[in-house]
Amino acid sequence: MQGSPKNRARFKKVTIGAAKSGVLIRIVDQGFWSAAFFLSNLAIAADLDVQEFAFYSTILAIVLVAVAVNRSAGVDSQIIANARNKISSATGIDRSSVWMTSAGLFLFLFAGILLVSLINRVPSYPFLLSVCVWAGAVLLGDVQHYYLVIMRARFHAALVSILYFVSISTALGVCHWLELDAMPSVAVGAAAHACVAGVVTASARLPSAKRRIQGRLALGLGLESLYVSVGSQLGPLILFAAGLAAPTAGLRLAYSAVYSPVFAVIQALYPLLLLRVLDESVSGSSSRRTMLRWSAFVFISTGAFATIGWVIIPHIELIPLLINSLEFLVPVGLSFVGAQMLEVGLLSKRLIWNPVRMNMLRLASVSLEMVLQVLGVLFAGVDGLIVCMTSIGVLKLALAAWLLRRGGRS
Repeated sequence: MQGSPKNRARFKKVTIGAAKSGVLIRIVDQGFWSAAFFLSNLAIAADLDVQEFAFYSTILAIVLVAVAVNRSAGVDSQIIANARNKISSATGIDRSSVWMTSAGLFLFLFAGILLVSLINRVPSYPFLLSVCVWAGAVLLGDVQHYYLVIMRARFHAALVSILYFVSISTALGVCHWLELDAMPSVAVGAAAHACVAGVVTASARLPSAKRRIQGRLALGLGLESLYVSVGSQLGPLILFAAGLAAPTAGLRLAYSAVYSPVFAVIQALYPLLLLRVLDESVSGSSSRRTMLRWSAFVFISTGAFATIGWVIIPHIELIPLLINSLEFLVPVGLSFVGAQMLEVGLLSKRLIWNPVRMNMLRLASVSLEMVLQVLGVLFAGVDGLIVCMTSIGVLKLALAAWLLRRGGRS
């Protein structure tokens, strides 16, 4: 019979096997995606001087903000709205809303690049053009990849990541062979990948559900993501605005080089965590155990990479700028772990709390973070920023622990 213990055990075994295969594919997928990003950052860091890399780091911070808002407002808002209405995310989302969100964020992205260019001297106009092409291509390629991940098109998403790695590797190989600058080469590779990713996404033929979009929820999630992303990128932006080029490069390299592998794995698995918590919400079961396991994984893996970076960075001579990241290992690690665990703590609350309430909490948190970091840099320079980032990370960990203790039933 269908409900017999034997059939239930067989179903559980198949479900666990599918989950494990999904995790493996996502790790491979994100591994290629992050390897391409990692290679780009290393090549650019090795090729640019301190002032140029500080300019690039500031643009990168804006790109990461745009990418995060694009994911939240265009994709996450739709699957969370589905979960609130007890609808599985597998039924599809409205693709036209995803592209409309991306179009709006293109304008935000290039307005940010123009603003940075007006505030600080542009190294050269060809360099600025390369940065613009690269930034637009990253935004377009990322939203297609994330859409495939959320829609559980795992093999298509992995193919997009592999092609990203191939595009960047080929561009950098040609760059080295012809002795070209790294930034234009990376821009061409990223643009080629964005075009190919569009072909792969179209070939997946995923369902598109024409449901009424909850604009308030989409706006709320987009604003939340904007607050959180700006908060996570405040350090490099403040240091760059203060004219501290070497610390700006060091802080960026702490994010993009030292912690890059663990960030890659966590970014690979977080969409699976999101889908699992939403599925548990639809079925009415508790997600507390899932979130506790995830939090432990984030804490242990980030601590391990902080230790590895602390040991090996003084012995790496190939990239001289990397030594500047040493003093930022602890604040960046604590800041990242605190943000990740707080996000998990708020995940189940997102399904029951009013979006306005969540927005006010996020806005208050980021506003406090911004004020403290600006004051820290004004009164104590780089040391002040380090103290503020460390303290804020600890506070977020404490708040996340309190939320997780309250339970994960949505």
